[in-house]
Amino acid sequence: MKADALTDAAVLTYLRRNPDFLVRHPDIAGVLIPPVRAMGEGVVDLQQFIVQKLRSDISRLKLNQRKLIATSRNNLVSQGRVHAAIIALIGARSFEDFITVLTDELASLLDVDAVGFCLEASGE
Repeated sequence: MKADALTDAAVLTYLRRNPDFLVRHPDIAGVLIPPVRAMGEGVVDLQQFIVQKLRSDISRLKLNQRKLIATSRNNLVSQGRVHAAIIALIGARSFEDFITVLTDELASLLDVDAVGFCLEASGE
C-alpha cells in the first residue's frame, strides 16, 4: 500500500488487528500526540505537561547513554594501547632492546607524539 493511499480507516483497521503494535514498536509512542481530555470546569489536565517532560527526560537519557558508550569505547581503546605497550616493554630481552622499544615503538603503540624516559642511578 502506498504511503499517500494510507487512510485513517486503514490505520485503524491495522491497529485493531495488531493490538500489540505499540508494544512491538514503543519508540513510535514518543511521537504520537495524546488527545486532550475534557475534565470539566476547574479541572486542569496535566497529561500534556507530563508527556512532554517524559519525552524530554528520555531524550536526555538517550544522549547520556550515547556519551557513556562512546567514553567506554574510548577507554577500551586506550586500555588496549597501554596493554600492548606494556607487553612490548616486558618482551625486551635486554636493556638495549628495552631502549629500542622505547624509542621506536612506544609512541606509536600509545598513539602519542613523544615518549620520555627518565633513569635514576643509585648512589653506588
